[in-house]
Amino acid sequence: MGEPNDYGYAVLGGFLVSLGSSLHLYFRSRTTGFNSMVYSLVTCDRPSIYWKTTMIIAIIFSSCIAWNIFEFSSVDGDTSAFFDSPYTMISNLSLVGFGLSGFLVGFGAKLSHGCTSGHLICGIPRLSLRSLVAVIIYMVSAYLFANLRYEEPFLDDTEEVWVGDTNYYACIYTITVVSGLYLIVMPLYFKFGKKMHEMFHTLLISILVGFLFAFGMIFGGLNRRSKVMTFLHFGDGSLWVFFASVIIFNLLFFYYLLKKKNISFIETPNDRITWRLVLGSIIFGIGWGLGGLCPGPSFILFMFMTPHISLIWLPCLALGQLAVHGFERIMRNCIEGDMEEHLLNYE
Repeated sequence: MGEPNDYGYAVLGGFLVSLGSSLHLYFRSRTTGFNSMVYSLVTCDRPSIYWKTTMIIAIIFSSCIAWNIFEFSSVDGDTSAFFDSPYTMISNLSLVGFGLSGFLVGFGAKLSHGCTSGHLICGIPRLSLRSLVAVIIYMVSAYLFANLRYEEPFLDDTEEVWVGDTNYYACIYTITVVSGLYLIVMPLYFKFGKKMHEMFHTLLISILVGFLFAFGMIFGGLNRRSKVMTFLHFGDGSLWVFFASVIIFNLLFFYYLLKKKNISFIETPNDRITWRLVLGSIIFGIGWGLGGLCPGPSFILFMFMTPHISLIWLPCLALGQLAVHGFERIMRNCIEGDMEEHLLNYE
């Protein structure tokens, strides 16, 4: 069970995340999906890469600031209320397990066109049946897989590289400075160098939304693997409070923006329930149940530069997204081949 304070922080975190996604909808008419942001960075999607990169770096910078405020209790001891200790952060999962988890999360999220942020935070509040189905499937999948692995442990031999080494302090301070400079220089570059005032305002919005998401996820506990895995073992209800808070607040905010202010999404929402949605949600749930991480929280933990998360999980996430193209091409060829054979037999 979560501590009493966890439930209050969960509501606060839910409010901040919902405020961030609602402001993104209000100012830019967009949903806030971290899965698509990662894919845009991997494929160098030129039209959107600047604001998406800026939002991700804003999350990283905000997380550095939050850690400098809260820190964790000790290197090998207890976790703090907001960050797992270094050992806990990588415990009970091998390097291979982190790689496999990242690949499955990336593959599943890309195949189903959404992760926790896209389907749960933004999809359900806009009353999308597609997102509701996706969330139910990946929650059940994550619960079943996490508890199966709990009963029959595998891939749980943690390689204690980096643990106990205080070099993560240098990583955090370096990333704080570099990301902070980026957030200052990049908007000013578009305002005074390129004289693109629209991009300047877009980047400022991305920084604000990234800040709200970072602190919201940290207060909600979504960045703590220990908390997520306890949640998936039916042991911590505060994450349910966090998820429920996000949905309830966004139901109210989205209703006001979509109905009262007549704001519409730039992207036309797809509400069809397809095999890609079902299969992708199952795979995403397995990856989440294995590693306890999804794209948004992984940006928060990037500052520690652990081999497990920053150097293995995140690259494997990108690799999983890229692998979807090959998988869909194979499926398309199989379907077309079956149709051609059916037509030949008919003739």
